[in-house]
Amino acid sequence: MDQHSQPVAQADVKLSANDKPLGGPTAEYARKTDANGFFSIKGISGLTLFVKVSKPGYFVMPQTDSRKVTSSALFEYGLESIRGPHRPDKDAPVIFTLHKQGVSEPLVKIGEKNFRMARDGTPLAISVDQQGGSHQVILRCWNKDLQRPQGQRQYDWRLEISVPNGGLMQRKDAFDFEAPEGGYLPNDTVDMPASLPQNQWHGFAERAYFIRFEDGTFARAKLEMQAGGDHFVVWESFYNPKAGSPNLESPAADQSAAR
Repeated sequence: MDQHSQPVAQADVKLSANDKPLGGPTAEYARKTDANGFFSIKGISGLTLFVKVSKPGYFVMPQTDSRKVTSSALFEYGLESIRGPHRPDKDAPVIFTLHKQGVSEPLVKIGEKNFRMARDGTPLAISVDQQGGSHQVILRCWNKDLQRPQGQRQYDWRLEISVPNGGLMQRKDAFDFEAPEGGYLPNDTVDMPASLPQNQWHGFAERAYFIRFEDGTFARAKLEMQAGGDHFVVWESFYNPKAGSPNLESPAADQSAAR
């Protein structure tokens, strides 16, 4: 099904089953969904079956830690499975989901690029439109990892993300491609003091944002800050140069797991 609960016909289904003798190669099978989105496989046996569905023009939804079925799933049939063996039921089929692509626009993409950052708050300017362009996001980091006592795991560090004369807001849904019109803040901060409890302190942080610039253009971005060691940020962004257009959807082939 797609995100609107409509059947997806002619989707590609890849199945991997360990139905060979112990130590033998995994068997691979392929199917196509019918007009109602259904597919099935029978006549095989084994401990596990991995299923993945895809189709051009649709985003593949990544697996989650909760083991929820998305565009793929692993089914266990062994008696020692934590949840017990999977029991297929043709009257209550497992539902896989693909996200149907909407109308895309030509976006300027920066794809997972590493930027080294200073530890003393020196600003790092990242241009989302082009190298040295005027549509910039400013990152600053203050980090005391090099001053921590030997053997101490935690240290003070703080990351600030800001948009000059613009704003940003956190983007919570990886498949939300339309930037809101309002509600933006001029900056966001990740604060990790050494005094935090161990289960709350981290030497890294991940954030995803919608960004609005002063001229009414929009972008979406994802960053991962690595505060220790080499001290760098991994940045990915998509910028729409068309003023007034909040559409930040690019072709499915241009997505990295639909970030």
